Amino acid sequence: MLRDYPHLTNDAYRRLRAAIIDFELAPGERLNERALAEQLGVSRTPLREALQRLYRDGLVVLIPRRGAFIARLSPTEVRDLCETNVALQSLLARCAAERGTPAEREALATHLADLEAAAAANDLTRWIQVDPLIHHTLWAMARNAYARQILENAEPKVGRLRRLCIREPGRLGESTLEHHRLVEAVIDGRPQEAEELARQHLQRFQEVALRALSWYENVSTNSPI
Repeated sequence: MLRDYPHLTNDAYRRLRAAIIDFELAPGERLNERALAEQLGVSRTPLREALQRLYRDGLVVLIPRRGAFIARLSPTEVRDLCETNVALQSLLARCAAERGTPAEREALATHLADLEAAAAANDLTRWIQVDPLIHHTLWAMARNAYARQILENAEPKVGRLRRLCIREPGRLGESTLEHHRLVEAVIDGRPQEAEELARQHLQRFQEVALRALSWYENVSTNSPI
């Protein structure tokens, strides 16, 4: 049975992470360990290990003698996160245009086609799945391990913001066009243009994210965090 714990922990982590990012669990909500363990079909030990991982991701707050709560995002945290995102992703877009291989450029084009197909079908679920694939491919193409690690560490929080932003009317089409222009610049090997287009795209993301916080705060529950 002990050998099953890693699998059970990973499964609980994956399912809870998705529920938090998709706002199935509301910001500030207290997590009932007993109910969660029953729902996920695991014992308390792998559940608590999963919660520790979510705490390290910044998605859960653990308060001694109070329990686990879904983390909130403050306007200051969103600003800091987005400013870092703008600086690093624009750098990596330029590097990707300079360093990407033909095979990577082809993969990037495939992801863009999938994104545009999802947008044309108004399939938000699929769009949200494909969007990070484009960014992850750009990070790999850039070959800057330090910047990539910072962005990967921030990805769980960025994922929550992505789901908030795409709900804004008109944002699906607008963001898809921004991705199209950016990917074309990278594929064509235009580093300065890629850097500027990435900066514009992510600055726009920051603007929408900060506006979306009003909705985010409305779904937050009363809690000690």
